[in-house]
Amino acid sequence: MFYRAVLIVSTVFVVYSCSSEGQSNDCQTESEIVDEQGFRAQLMETVAEENAFLDFKMCSQQLCKQILDHTSAMSREEFDELMYNLNNDDYMEAFINKADIKDGLLLLAKTKEKLVINTDILRLNKTEQTQLFLSFSEKRMRVVIKTRSTECNPYDPVETCEERRKSDYAWAQGKADLAIIGCTCLVEVPVVACLCYAAALANYADDIRLAERAYEDCLKSK
Repeated sequence: MFYRAVLIVSTVFVVYSCSSEGQSNDCQTESEIVDEQGFRAQLMETVAEENAFLDFKMCSQQLCKQILDHTSAMSREEFDELMYNLNNDDYMEAFINKADIKDGLLLLAKTKEKLVINTDILRLNKTEQTQLFLSFSEKRMRVVIKTRSTECNPYDPVETCEERRKSDYAWAQGKADLAIIGCTCLVEVPVVACLCYAAALANYADDIRLAERAYEDCLKSK
């Protein structure tokens, strides 16, 4: 796995750095650094294997799909209005009701709380959280690509654009997950009073639109 690869590379580094005589002090310092790197990699892997993390990801992905289904029917002007009003409580509350995502947001808030309480997700720094969510999303996107095509030709311009598109999708999903984790609303607070989640989903929809635009531009340039 990706996280174990970090540990393997680090172990090779220790063997090499400790091979020289008369450098025991430097070697000890390097070993401590490597131990910390191994610990951080193991911590990420442990969180990724927790049921609470998987439940959160499933809930997040399902809600992202639901928000895309709703926003895809919006005109450019309507979508721009949504993005302009992300900080407008009344507008966003009406958007939540119209998109029929209130129950989904409530479930998302609960799975996020379980993730925070039952795992070490908050012990990871922002960079590590980004790696964790992005790695999970990229793996899912690779599965989608393999399902659509048993043979991938890297020199096919269409497939090249598709690979970039899936990478952009994975990044958008990971970015949304990070934003949701950063929402500070308590689960007891009514979901319509915590618009942070809805804003994260709206921004996800915006990132997907940008990914689609980049995909179209990529195809036109081939």
